[in-house]
Amino acid sequence: MFVIFLKLLFSLFIVAFGAWGCLAISFQIRGLVGALILICWAGISMAALYGTWFDNTGNGWLWAYLLSVVLFLFVWVSLPARLDRNWVPELQNTVSGTVDGRKVTLHNVRDFNWGTGAQDWVERELDLDQMEGLDVILSYWGSPKIAHAIVSFRFKDVEPVAFSVEIRKEVGESFSSLGGFFKTFELAFIAANESDIVALRTNHRDPIEDVYLYPLNNSAREREALFLGYVNRANELAENPAWYHTLTANCTTVIFDLVRDFRNDVKLDKRIIMSGLLPDLFAERGVIDRPKPYGDYRAIAAITAKGQAMQDGQSYSDAIRK
Repeated sequence: MFVIFLKLLFSLFIVAFGAWGCLAISFQIRGLVGALILICWAGISMAALYGTWFDNTGNGWLWAYLLSVVLFLFVWVSLPARLDRNWVPELQNTVSGTVDGRKVTLHNVRDFNWGTGAQDWVERELDLDQMEGLDVILSYWGSPKIAHAIVSFRFKDVEPVAFSVEIRKEVGESFSSLGGFFKTFELAFIAANESDIVALRTNHRDPIEDVYLYPLNNSAREREALFLGYVNRANELAENPAWYHTLTANCTTVIFDLVRDFRNDVKLDKRIIMSGLLPDLFAERGVIDRPKPYGDYRAIAAITAKGQAMQDGQSYSDAIRK
């Protein structure tokens, strides 16, 4: 009976790892070569299942299967993220920063005009002593439980600068949440003006997304620590690229990791994974920077209509905070 139980457990492992391997191969290797490797891997898995239950000639098949698993994992772990792919124009560059005392210079800040098609990458020189606030911007395109999170830092007398953690798409690629589990995309840190990265979502995407802006109540020390965390992590990625992961390295879990660098009392919450529910977490913890009681804090935070109602000559950042 115990032997049968062990065979069942091992069979489950073969099926689960076989399925995972098939998905990994299908996302990494396309065309005829990918199809051939996929067939070989499926054949190895089926042979291992047969050997588990019907082969009584010895354990040679077992060692051969375990060796194939080790080789597969070795190749998988060794797959390098890269900086030199054929990126789409809006992800051609990623942000980096130079810190000189209280002054920070951000390099490759995106400043696209999605209405006219103008594309520019600029430098932004910012003074940490002039930082006035921090907003979390959430953009919804489908499920109410999932949103893309952008963190925007406000400075006195200059346009805010917004940071977004994204997949770094190649030309012809589109986002796949399933593909995000299988080293399909590199991780990208993008810094941009709100008139680019937020207006894209409120005014120019098809379909238009539902976007909400939540000013958060936090100390100057916390805002500065998070800002510098973005800069330091962006500098690391500019030299040593990393993979995006749908669960562990996405637009909200990366922010959570940056916050944990200076706030070890912040605990992981399912609403960090299900990012569309972050407003409830903000309200529950009382960190929305608005008078209490909040009332319908989601309705108050909605900015898509405000962005579309922007007048000629008006600052986009002013319009969405009107």
